[in-house]
Amino acid sequence: YVINNIIYLFIYKKHIYKIFFINKYFIIFLKFL
Repeated sequence: YVINNIIYLFIYKKHIYKIFFINKYFIIFLKFL
């Protein structure tokens, strides 16, 4: 159960970082438009 929870947390964290980077680059892209 604990191992499953850690894996879930890790995947969730990676997903958040992905969304964060996409948003960051999207804002930069909009500034250049």
